[in-house]
Amino acid sequence: MHAQTVFSKKTLNTRKIFFQWEWMLVLIFILINIINSLISPYYLNAGNLLNATMTFMDKAFILLPMTFVIILGAIDISVGSIVALSAVIMAVLYNTGVPMPVAMAVCIAVGTLCGFINGILIVKFKELSAMIVTLSTMIIYRGIAYIILEDRAAGKFPAWYTFLDGGM
Repeated sequence: MHAQTVFSKKTLNTRKIFFQWEWMLVLIFILINIINSLISPYYLNAGNLLNATMTFMDKAFILLPMTFVIILGAIDISVGSIVALSAVIMAVLYNTGVPMPVAMAVCIAVGTLCGFINGILIVKFKELSAMIVTLSTMIIYRGIAYIILEDRAAGKFPAWYTFLDGGM
């Protein structure tokens, strides 16, 4: 009798785990990939998978850390402005004669500094929500980027750097 009760509890726990909505998403993901591979012979070939990876890599560098922030129950809406400010500073430095690897390192340092400022403000002023802090810094960072670049474009990067964006 005891073994039957343990078996029932294990079955109940297994059902409880597999009938969560996340498993429905996994099932939909698998079905979409099966259907796409049946529709197109090019869907699962190495070239297409590599191309898709290159296309979404820049977004993944932003989305993966943001996923962890959201899982922790916070939000950061200044990410786009931090990316813009970092890119503007990198482009301006490169166009003034700074070597591209140094400009890229400064770009990463600027993004890190902006995130550090956000973190300090959120921790120091607990009465302010993360959304208010990051909304404020979003406006500030975007404003700084606009002051530096105004309405001009900055480009003319080296070929090896342009190749990092998928060979475009």
